[in-house]
Amino acid sequence: MTLVVAAPWYLRNYYYTRNPVFPFLPQVFGYTFWTAEDVKGLVQDMQLYGVGRSLPALLSMPWHLAFISRFFCR
Repeated sequence: MTLVVAAPWYLRNYYYTRNPVFPFLPQVFGYTFWTAEDVKGLVQDMQLYGVGRSLPALLSMPWHLAFISRFFCR
């Protein structure tokens, strides 16, 4: 049943990228869209947002998402 529901998505992915499970397993299907510089830039951008990476920050995330959303969007 799951395959029946997911098949259109897999076919679409295969049509556009030649990888039915895009963006996973690019090494198996022989391509990559990301350079080392791309990944480094994205990681740096992700570190600009959020409330921290500690357990208290994780536990307070629902509160911040609901009431103090400025931490997550700029």
